[in-house]
Amino acid sequence: MKKRILSLLLFVISAFLWGQSKNDTEKVGLKGKVKSVEITLYQAFEENGSVKKKAPLEQGIYDEFRLNQFRLLHRLGAIKHFVDFLGQIIPCYITYNQDGNITTLVAYPKTDREYHKSFQYKDNQIIKQQTHDSEGTILEITSYEYDSQNRLTKEVFENKRNDGGVIWKYRYNDKNQITESDYYDIDGTWMGKEIYEYENGNLARKITRNDNGQPFVTASYTYNSEQKLIRIDFEAKNNFTHLSTFTYNENYLSEEKMLIGNDNGILTKYNNNQEITSQITLSTNEEIIFQYTYDDKENWITMTTFEFGKPSRIVERKIAYYP
Repeated sequence: MKKRILSLLLFVISAFLWGQSKNDTEKVGLKGKVKSVEITLYQAFEENGSVKKKAPLEQGIYDEFRLNQFRLLHRLGAIKHFVDFLGQIIPCYITYNQDGNITTLVAYPKTDREYHKSFQYKDNQIIKQQTHDSEGTILEITSYEYDSQNRLTKEVFENKRNDGGVIWKYRYNDKNQITESDYYDIDGTWMGKEIYEYENGNLARKITRNDNGQPFVTASYTYNSEQKLIRIDFEAKNNFTHLSTFTYNENYLSEEKMLIGNDNGILTKYNNNQEITSQITLSTNEEIIFQYTYDDKENWITMTTFEFGKPSRIVERKIAYYP
């Protein structure tokens, strides 16, 4: 049954993340009135002291399997800023409206994995998201409902490929903080619940329960005196443990350490733009270096990664702006 619940959660990972953002350009750190972004990845090599690119790559920084694993952990409460940053870097073309919200997405263009997403809004809130393949066949539909206080109360995901899906219903306290979310199979069968507990106004625990009412995932959150998140303890019923710690330089996140087990994990470092500058695999001490160039709006337009001291990947972003 737990595998069934996790599979349902995976179906709505992207829908949940998109639906929580009021302004999608701000969420991904874009500055200015962005109209569109085209992302292309290349394998990189060095020649005569210069970094050059080969043919375009067909996948992003992470493959879809690993990205879905990270997103599932994120949905269950294990926040990862590096996944938010690197997970968006896939071959794609994105358009935004003048409110800064995404309207269309074409992912993995001109490959056998190509898919398209469209987004509809009312009063600057997303009300529908639809996914179809390159031939126009609808694959997924997600709809959103809100209460009179503009709080998301219901989310319905329909998987048209297998007639499956999941329904989420959200409840809030008088401080407009989400307190519970129940999830159901598409036929209305109750599958489980997420419970949110708060202390001093901050989220203290997120508990995911199965259809027997038993917790199988618990995430606990610790804050410093400035109310900044500094630690997440994540524990699943199968004895899977996960620890994340966060270090700040004044108001900016500077380091994020993810530990799985005793010495397996990743240390990620950030600049003041909240862009990744380094990732170290703790078990091997191998490091990936990230370097950027910027446009006149201070948005990065090229990212070059270096592994073992050699260039490994170039990411180009072509950004168009509204006048």
